[in-house]
Amino acid sequence: MTWDGTKRIGKLLDGNYQAVVVLAEAAGPVTHSLPFVADSRPPSLRLLSVHNLVRFRLGEDGTVTLTVGARSYSKQAKAGIVAFWLRKPPRHFTAVASDAAGNVSGPIRR
Repeated sequence: MTWDGTKRIGKLLDGNYQAVVVLAEAAGPVTHSLPFVADSRPPSLRLLSVHNLVRFRLGEDGTVTLTVGARSYSKQAKAGIVAFWLRKPPRHFTAVASDAAGNVSGPIRR
């Protein structure tokens, strides 16, 4: 079963929910439930500093990907400080964050 999150009036708000399906069986109704989380907001990512250690603040658990030239570096991290150590401070780079729901932050470019 798939569902795009829309409901009769608008879209589902972010939060914790319980999906319940009731099946009509010969012996009587059978109920199945499954908890789920609705998450439509991208994680926040903020640049803190750029030296040999490029540091970001990540707003929720996720993956931060730093692209310098043709090379990409990714780190899975808890919310908080995420740092990438590079041999030389990068002159130009792009960084994005993604969360478990597949939401992607806007890029940070320098």
